Amino acid sequence: MKSSLNAIVKIDENWVYLLVVFLLFTNCISEKRIIDDPVYLIGGESPRANVNCNQEFEAVPSSVTNPRGEIKWFASLGFNRMTYAKSLWSNWSGGSGTSSTGFEVPINPNDPFDLQSLSGDSWSTYSEAKNLAYFYFIGRPNSFNSCVAVAATSPEKLETGEWEYPATCLFRSRGDQCAILQIDATNTFFSACKVDGKIRIQAFKNCSGAPGPAYGCPLSALVDISGANALQFSLAENPCTGNLILVYRSNGEIRLRFYDENLIQINDFMVRDNQSFANGQTNAGCTNGTIRRCGLGSSDCCNMSTSNCQDAPTGQCLRVNGRPSIDTYKKNLGGIDLCGAVLAYDALVKGEDGNLWSKSRLDIVDISSETSPEIVTQWSSTSGDFNWNHYSSYAVVTNKGPNAKRPRIAWFWLTDIRGACNVIAEGATSSNLGGSMQATGIISGPFPGVYTNTFGIGDYFRGIKGGDVDGSLYVSWGEPIITTRSSCVPCKGDTWNLSTKITRISWERIRKQKGGPIKNTSLGPLNKLSPSR
Repeated sequence: MKSSLNAIVKIDENWVYLLVVFLLFTNCISEKRIIDDPVYLIGGESPRANVNCNQEFEAVPSSVTNPRGEIKWFASLGFNRMTYAKSLWSNWSGGSGTSSTGFEVPINPNDPFDLQSLSGDSWSTYSEAKNLAYFYFIGRPNSFNSCVAVAATSPEKLETGEWEYPATCLFRSRGDQCAILQIDATNTFFSACKVDGKIRIQAFKNCSGAPGPAYGCPLSALVDISGANALQFSLAENPCTGNLILVYRSNGEIRLRFYDENLIQINDFMVRDNQSFANGQTNAGCTNGTIRRCGLGSSDCCNMSTSNCQDAPTGQCLRVNGRPSIDTYKKNLGGIDLCGAVLAYDALVKGEDGNLWSKSRLDIVDISSETSPEIVTQWSSTSGDFNWNHYSSYAVVTNKGPNAKRPRIAWFWLTDIRGACNVIAEGATSSNLGGSMQATGIISGPFPGVYTNTFGIGDYFRGIKGGDVDGSLYVSWGEPIITTRSSCVPCKGDTWNLSTKITRISWERIRKQKGGPIKNTSLGPLNKLSPSR
């Protein structure tokens, strides 16, 4: 199997010193990386598959706790639901009953904008200072089309279904595919959404609890960003400054923009150019969407919204977002705080066959100085010449627990290297700030790239930013699952639903082995090649 990772490296003096320290330390120890078998987010395989079709997508987990230390993660799901996990990492609980669909998020009956219901595009964030878990959904008021709706409650109250702050509209403004973030350093809540073809960022400063006029915390600042891809962005906090970071794509450029709590722009920095990813023709035969699907060009794996699939467009492809991810960390070296941002995203490049194919990118940026960020390392998942896709890119980083002095990075994507009917989840990890990468091999799959509806098989991977307190990293993704319900999508002799999986990545120290470090045996060692941007 052909596979390689391409790297671009540009390192400033502080990062050179840091990397040298890490590499010297690495030579003195040996470690075993552990990737646990994925589990389904809610309740297991059989009950989840038979609840209804297109049940789960866009699951966004975050790390929390409670006074007993039992509730460690929650996840916001599409269509006004959420779930949480307690105790052991794989002991996911979705409420009472094995076929539970998660907990319904309530609506504030006194919402000033007459909020009536909640729908998808879910997101989540957590405030350690307030001990509040926040959940975003698209709100559906009576008086206008949609709003940014947010609910919040304490993690320990999830089990009893108590909601301190039922969902309410933050502002009389539409919002599509929003992201939310609470920054405790400045006590500011942010939302970023697509509004009228722009990225709109809203700030709610000094909220005592949840944001929004219903809870006495009105909008404090707003900015609109023109000239960007309004659906391809994510948010993070710079742990060195407490400022907001927006990663976004504009005219094929991946950019970082820094704001203070009043949404005063500090800097806008280009990370990498010529990284286009937009809807349109990519793989041969794709006219709607961006990624080929199983059964492309035939009636197999089609959308069941038309009778017996006879009228379904055979050129329909999978919808994917191309949304970049961002996670950050802080390290102290000789009394100096060094902060980094880890970005992952998809990019379309021309393959040997002349068609466009999606590849995954990973960039690490020194953001210690927001006025002069520096590229640390850049990777590509494979050569652009190969005629297969890597997509739904995502990366997380941790320097918690035993990794307090050695940040760990996990980078993931889906690939149809074996064909669109045999998609697999895979990726790579790094223990030295991207100085080297170790392939994961197959994490999950193969499974067919099923066209369930316009949501595809899930817009993106998601993960717990910063990892867990023990240093473990987590990622989740949408994956088709066989069901007995005849109303779901037929494909290759079975009917398929959409469920959400999650896995854990951790490291443990072991005695130095003769013969060097552990090598991945599925894809072979990952090589640095002479890259082209």
